[in-house]
Amino acid sequence: MDKLLAVRLGFVFVIVVSGGYVAAAFVTAADSPAISEAPPTQNITVATTTRVRQAQAKENGEIVAYAPDGSILYYNETLNIYDDVDPVEGEDATVEYVGAKHLPPEDCPNTVRCSRNVVERVDLSSGETTRLYAEVTKGTTNTRWHDVDRINESHLLVGDISEHRIFVVDHRRDEITWTWNASDYFDPNSTGGDYPGDWAHLNDVEMLEDGRIVTSLRNLDVVVFIRPDEGVLEEWTLGGPGSDRLHGQHNPDYIPEENGGPALLIADSGANRIVEFQRVNGSWERSWVWKDRRLSWGRDADRLPGGNTLITDTNGNRVLEVDERGEVVWQVRVPTGYEAERVATGDESESGNSAQSLGLESQYVDERVPLPTYFVHSAQYLAPVWLDLTGVGLAIISVCGTFVWGLFEVWTRVRRSGSRGRNVAH
Repeated sequence: MDKLLAVRLGFVFVIVVSGGYVAAAFVTAADSPAISEAPPTQNITVATTTRVRQAQAKENGEIVAYAPDGSILYYNETLNIYDDVDPVEGEDATVEYVGAKHLPPEDCPNTVRCSRNVVERVDLSSGETTRLYAEVTKGTTNTRWHDVDRINESHLLVGDISEHRIFVVDHRRDEITWTWNASDYFDPNSTGGDYPGDWAHLNDVEMLEDGRIVTSLRNLDVVVFIRPDEGVLEEWTLGGPGSDRLHGQHNPDYIPEENGGPALLIADSGANRIVEFQRVNGSWERSWVWKDRRLSWGRDADRLPGGNTLITDTNGNRVLEVDERGEVVWQVRVPTGYEAERVATGDESESGNSAQSLGLESQYVDERVPLPTYFVHSAQYLAPVWLDLTGVGLAIISVCGTFVWGLFEVWTRVRRSGSRGRNVAH
């Protein structure tokens, strides 16, 4: 066989196989609804999605609630993004969530792009929605609030990603009563992202019963404990700039001593794993890890009563529940999910026990953190939600293969022209 023909057939094979996988994924996705019914389970499961991928035609996020029989109890896509969702204490079908709506330029004071961050309460059975608090922040991408935690009937604890701060607001009076700035403790010029842009990426807040506040600063790879009248409690800090213990984490859940803690259950997003740390002799020791080959940029993990763990897998496009042996016992397709809650089981992990006290077995495919992790996540973020990580890789191969083939054909023609010119000269 002619060598040139063999090379061309090789290019054809690579492009057809890789492109065929992508085409098949597209056709399959066209026949499959983005949000579908779930398998039956106990209690209502509610999930939020971000749906902000650049290549995704759908611009709005979603909040969806599944009834115990798996049917869709509630669905809303009014906002562009839905982030944190929490069950309301004492209610069986009511939650509060934080989300954002992108505003047109004419509604943005002193800036071209802005978002209205809102905290709303919704009865999932009736759909009745009440807005509790709202505030406009500049920008639309990394300026929205990721998390709000209720303190009492009138006060909310807000993680303000746009200003790198935590604040307490009396939402009945529309009055901020306390503020903590991350820049007062961490140096913006020595760590994290570009300041004052997406520097700290403060993405989680939790008020503990003893008055301490737990917060996650994703771009600093750190979880810190704050006492409002003292500041950061350094001896309780987990991770930090330069540490390899956390990698772009989300939603750390504190498990108290009475439930086998102190422990922190964390979605360690950049490492593609769910990890738990136990407090032992004044320091944090890793006590449990879960991951499978599909988990990609996990955003949330809640320890449920009984020992199972509810996990939100953002780029894996699913919410799943794993048992004490680490086996998947329930899952549903949720494209670009951010957080999930099992209603009537307590807020986040408050009714769950620590992995150490339960004797949970770790499960992981490979505990090494992949070096190009942020490149991979960025590629998935830009890709349509119907294309998995394998599809993203094959799509890149298909495009690059086509480009290289084109260069090869140009090189071949130039070479032939040169040979003919030399023959004529002789």
